Amino acid sequence: RSRSGTLLAANNAEPLFIDPSNAEDIQDFSTVRNVYDGLTQWNKSYSAAEPALALSWTSNSSATEFVFRLRPGVKFQDGTPFDSTAAKTSLLYYIPNNWGLLLANLKSIDDSHPLTLKLQFSAPSPDLVRNMNWIKMISPKLIEQKAVAQRAVGTGAFAFDSWTHGQKITLSANPDYWNAS
Repeated sequence: RSRSGTLLAANNAEPLFIDPSNAEDIQDFSTVRNVYDGLTQWNKSYSAAEPALALSWTSNSSATEFVFRLRPGVKFQDGTPFDSTAAKTSLLYYIPNNWGLLLANLKSIDDSHPLTLKLQFSAPSPDLVRNMNWIKMISPKLIEQKAVAQRAVGTGAFAFDSWTHGQKITLSANPDYWNAS
């Protein structure tokens, strides 16, 4: 099912950041959550993580190794395929920013299979799957262009069109949204 239209929402203040790795408050998150998806997302009661861009995941008993099976056929709004290399690029982008603390002790990322992402930590990370609800996947092209603070390109239900500072942010429906049901 194809989506169309424009999202119109009122906020009491303008976002400070549209970069999901630095988002701080409700105004930031109101844009970020519509444009970007994570590997996991909150269930309807906000009590547990459920699949989003990752179809499933496993971890070892010490919570130092995690394997995420990625959803096939997903593309970023700029046409870039979402795969394990794109996910790795997003995770590495997060590390030096505000939300990088959610990836503390990350030792290695294996992206050798396009639909499998393997993460290894030097210390137990028992909250990782829940923390992945907050880490959003960003187009590698946007990261490469060093433009994440100016534009937003994710895999979410809405695509970023424009930001007129002090007035409005315009988002339009992503007709190719992977979760269009």
